[in-house]
Amino acid sequence: MLYEIITLYCPLLSVGEVGQRAAAWGLEGARHGEFLGCWRTEFGALGRALLLRGFETAEGLAKSGIGCCGARVRSTAEHP
Repeated sequence: MLYEIITLYCPLLSVGEVGQRAAAWGLEGARHGEFLGCWRTEFGALGRALLLRGFETAEGLAKSGIGCCGARVRSTAEHP
């Protein structure tokens, strides 16, 4: 399975709302891959929401092509 982490940077006081909207976007449908979770940072660098998606194939990931909110997604990692 291929995994993708999308990192959203936002003002510290809006990270809760950004996380909720990102989770709603991830749950919209299969065209976005399998929604696996959404987190916000509480330690280290603050003001970030992370969205995790999974794809069965590289083709599914390539079809997705666009990250949350229209941002191009560049980083993925493959796990056995």
